[in-house]
Amino acid sequence: DNAIKAHARHMRIELASNGKKLVVSLANDGEAVPKNLMESLFELGISGRGGSGIGLYTCGEIVKGMGGEIRLKGNDAQLGGATFEITFYL
Repeated sequence: DNAIKAHARHMRIELASNGKKLVVSLANDGEAVPKNLMESLFELGISGRGGSGIGLYTCGEIVKGMGGEIRLKGNDAQLGGATFEITFYL
């Protein structure tokens, strides 16, 4: 939903595993994440698109509950929009 709100038309999804962890990388070509939100994007109530700020917070809580980590890597050098990385430990 956030990618759509940021006017993304293309996404890149990459998977990598070394037997000990699975890393899922998601990037889009939507509007870049503002620098002032990069550190707080997963906090409850924080939204860069005028939403409720519940979505990314909930994603973070679910991933943490599964023993993983989620982070905003920044804005993708090729696509220009947000790049997120989710790591699951096997």
